Amino acid sequence: MRWLLITVGGSPEPIIFSIREGKYDRVVFLCSGESASGPGSVAMVTGGPAADWPAAVPALPGTIPRKSGLHRSQWRIADLVAVDDVGSVFASARSAINSIRWEDPHPEIDIDYTAGSKSMSAGLMLAAVEEGLVTGRLISPFRPDLKSVADGTQVALSVSLPAVGVTQALREAEALLASFDYRGAGAVLERTLSRAPQPLKAEIQRNIIFCRALDAWDKCDYEKAAELAKSLQPEMRPHAECLEVLRGGESRRLPALVTLVSDLLARARRRAATDAFGEAVRYAAESFAVLTTSVAQIYDIAEQGQPREEKPGDLSPAIRVWDRLAASKPPDAVASLYGTYRGVIQHQQPVASVSPVFLLQPARALWGQMESVGLLRFTDQCLRLLRDSHELPAYPDWPDRLIRNPNPGQFRS
Repeated sequence: MRWLLITVGGSPEPIIFSIREGKYDRVVFLCSGESASGPGSVAMVTGGPAADWPAAVPALPGTIPRKSGLHRSQWRIADLVAVDDVGSVFASARSAINSIRWEDPHPEIDIDYTAGSKSMSAGLMLAAVEEGLVTGRLISPFRPDLKSVADGTQVALSVSLPAVGVTQALREAEALLASFDYRGAGAVLERTLSRAPQPLKAEIQRNIIFCRALDAWDKCDYEKAAELAKSLQPEMRPHAECLEVLRGGESRRLPALVTLVSDLLARARRRAATDAFGEAVRYAAESFAVLTTSVAQIYDIAEQGQPREEKPGDLSPAIRVWDRLAASKPPDAVASLYGTYRGVIQHQQPVASVSPVFLLQPARALWGQMESVGLLRFTDQCLRLLRDSHELPAYPDWPDRLIRNPNPGQFRS
C-alpha cells in the first residue's frame, strides 16, 4: 500500500492538496498536542484536542480528513508531539514508520513536511533519513508577494532524501572493519541493506561479500576467501591472486612459502592490534618456522624435522637450520642478517615455546621485543631480501575500508 506521513499545522490547504493529489491508501498525521497556547494541530484533524479519536467515528465536518475525502479507516494519528521539540517529533515519526512496516511488510512510504512548525519538519525529515526512506514531498505554491499564496497554484514536488542513516551505518561497518571485526561489519551491512536507497544497494551487497571474504581469509579458509574475492574484481584482484597461491595448501614451492610467511605475519599483527598477544606470538613463531623452510629450500639445507610439526611456538628446530646456514656457507646477505639477530632470536625462542597461550602482560612484552629488535623484525627484513633476490610477488596491503566505488587502485599492492 501507499502511505503518507504528513506534518499538520498552519494552513490546511497544502495538506488537503497533498492527500488528494497523491491518492494514498493510508495517511498518518503527525500533529502537535494540546498546550497552554491552544489545542494543538491535532484539532485540525479531529475537530478537538483528543488524538485517540474513536476508529468508528468520522472526523468532524470541516476537518482535514473530511475535506480530503478520507474514510475513517484510511487515516490515523501518530503520537502527539511538542510543537517546538525536534526530539519528540523525531521519536513519534520513527515510531509511526516502524508501525507502518509492522502492519504492511512492503509499504511505499512518502513523507510530507510542508505544514507544521520548522521543528516538526526537521524531526520528520531526520526520522525519514534515519529509517532509510528515499523520497519526500513538498507542496510548493506560487507566492506573488513572497507572503500570500495564490490559490490553486500548489504543486507537489518530489524531494530526494539523503541517505544519512545508511551512511552512518556504513561508517560503523568501516570502523569494525578497521578493527578486524569482519563478521560484525558484515552484520551491520546486512541489517542496513533492506532500508538502503536503491543506488546504494549494489554497493552494500558487494561489501557484504567483501566482509565475508576477509572473515574467511582471517580464519585461514583460503578456499572460501579465494572464491569470494574473485567476485570483487577489480578492487581485490591482487588479493585474489594472493589467495590463489595460498589455497595451494601445503605446497612447498618457494612463492607459496614466502606468501604464507607474509600472511602469517599479517595475521600476527592483526591479533596484536586487538590485544590478542598470545595468538600474535604464536603466529609470529609459525611465520619464522615457514621462513626457515623457505631458506632451507633455497640453500638446499636438509631440515632436521619439520618445524611446524614440533610443539607450537618451538623455534629450536628452525634455529638449528639457520645455524647450519651460517656455518656452512660464506656469509651472504641472508646469513649476515641472521648473524646480526642470532642472539636475540635465541633469547626469545625459549619464552615463545612455553605455550601457545600466554598471560596478557608477558605476551604483550614478548611481542614488543619481537616487533622492535627480535623475531618479527628479522623475518620482515629477510622477506624483503628474498623477494628482491628471487623476484617474488609482494604481499598485498590488507584492506581497512569498504569498497565505495569500482576503483582498481583502492587497495595498493
